[in-house]
Amino acid sequence: MEQDSYIFTYKFTLVPATGGDAMAMLALNAIFEIGEGEKVYTTKVEERNMIFAYAAPAIAEGRTEQGSHSQPKHIALKMLELAQRFTEYNKLVVSLQENFLYLCLMEGDKLITLNSYAVEDFNTALFYTLAALKGAQINPSQTKIRIFKTKLEYNQLERFGTYFKRAEII
Repeated sequence: MEQDSYIFTYKFTLVPATGGDAMAMLALNAIFEIGEGEKVYTTKVEERNMIFAYAAPAIAEGRTEQGSHSQPKHIALKMLELAQRFTEYNKLVVSLQENFLYLCLMEGDKLITLNSYAVEDFNTALFYTLAALKGAQINPSQTKIRIFKTKLEYNQLERFGTYFKRAEII
């Protein structure tokens, strides 16, 4: 059964699995201040031999159908999973949530960026998206953008469509 709720926090990182969960937690603590009441969650990303760590307010872990506990999935990790499924060479998945843009960009099987950006409005989100492609030297007009878990106005979807090969809500 597909999980429908996600954690939205900008405090996340992806690190090599060689150091284990402890190394992932240290890396996250080195990048972000973990506040009182926040908990660090980790998930192994088997296909990349990486560990994804994120900090979020302590959350009630849900129960799976088998009765074991599970933690909600972070939006960026779900976006990475989605991007890996697409067949085209350039893969771009974005999500706009409150004041953050979450962005996953891949070139072939290579992960270019999995990041979040503080944004004030749609134009800022579009700027960061285009800047990420420019930094990776990827042509937006040859790239399909997939928008995940985002409510867009029609004119915003059209704006994405003017820069990208195709804009698609998934």
